[in-house]
Amino acid sequence: MKNFVMMVTIGMRNESEVIRQILVDNKVTMALARFGRGTATNEIMDYLGMEDKEKCVIFSTMAYQKSKLVMREIGEKNTTEKKHKIISFTVPITSVGGQSSMDQLIGNSKEEEEKMEMDKNNEVIIVIANRGYVDLVMDAARDAGAKGGTVVHARGTGLEQSEKFFGVTIGAEKEMIYIVTNKETKSGIMKAIMEKAGSGTPAEAILFSVPVVDVEGIR
Repeated sequence: MKNFVMMVTIGMRNESEVIRQILVDNKVTMALARFGRGTATNEIMDYLGMEDKEKCVIFSTMAYQKSKLVMREIGEKNTTEKKHKIISFTVPITSVGGQSSMDQLIGNSKEEEEKMEMDKNNEVIIVIANRGYVDLVMDAARDAGAKGGTVVHARGTGLEQSEKFFGVTIGAEKEMIYIVTNKETKSGIMKAIMEKAGSGTPAEAILFSVPVVDVEGIR
């Protein structure tokens, strides 16, 4: 199987057209958009933050080689047009359910295969918490070195048996928080969130981290 990735691109809501045009120009066939919000303080003014600012989060799929071209264009936008501050990261796709699904996910991609190497410096922490407790999660994360995160509203779909087993209300309104961080601070951030916003707290947060292939826009 070729090397495929899912790219997550985050920008201010009014930058969604800029991101969309980059994807269109590179003939990316599958892209899904979702609006979220940032969590960083005004003092930090980190891209993934700028508190209460609405964000556009776009999930797209493509061949690894194409993702490098897209990331390069995003980097050029960030550099040449100071008003744009877009972050993008890619995670590997390990399998696809059939040729028809593959055609929809990546189109007729003809890029030459290139060995995929994981980013050695960064990972993405994904936190799922009860709605209304983002501040509790992010206060813990920032105390441990996180600069900011991007929040997307979600709803759980857990079965009644799962709710009883885990002791949490899986089907309730949730917040998904994406925190891009370097590997040196990742463990400390996760530990702080678990201690201050994990099981036994009102947030009832569960969290995990995933490796990334490439990251663009992180200072």
